[in-house]
Amino acid sequence: MFDFLKTLGEGVLYTLLSPILLLILIVHMAIYVIVFFIMFIKRIILFFQGKDMSIDSELDRAAKYHMDAYKKSLLSKEQDTKQNQNQVPPMPQTTIVQPIIIQTGADGSIKATNLNPQQDTRQERDKQDPIDFTKNTKEISYSEIEELEYMEDQENDK
Repeated sequence: MFDFLKTLGEGVLYTLLSPILLLILIVHMAIYVIVFFIMFIKRIILFFQGKDMSIDSELDRAAKYHMDAYKKSLLSKEQDTKQNQNQVPPMPQTTIVQPIIIQTGADGSIKATNLNPQQDTRQERDKQDPIDFTKNTKEISYSEIEELEYMEDQENDK
């Protein structure tokens, strides 16, 4: 019942307000039509007098001035970069010295040095036995795999 009264109240409200909203819309439309005809007549008169017909305001002229200044600054930057590209930059005068560490064995052979103790060297990794996949493997038939999958499904269902 409350929803019905709410809907009824909105309908009555819109019925009472619609003429007012329509009147506001008609007044706006009339103002803009009048302004259109005044501007049209003004432009015709200015055209036949040979005068400028632009309607730029002070803000438009200021914005155009700033845009032109910005474009000029971009062009000057481009020209500066082109001139700088033609010049060869000077070579840096700094020298970087890096320490070289060489360890030799008792027989005079060069040992591998590990500057980072957390990182294994290639030789240490090569000394480790490779993984042998043939050890500790059991052949499983296809039916055993199906049984294992069936048992896993049963456990997952619980």
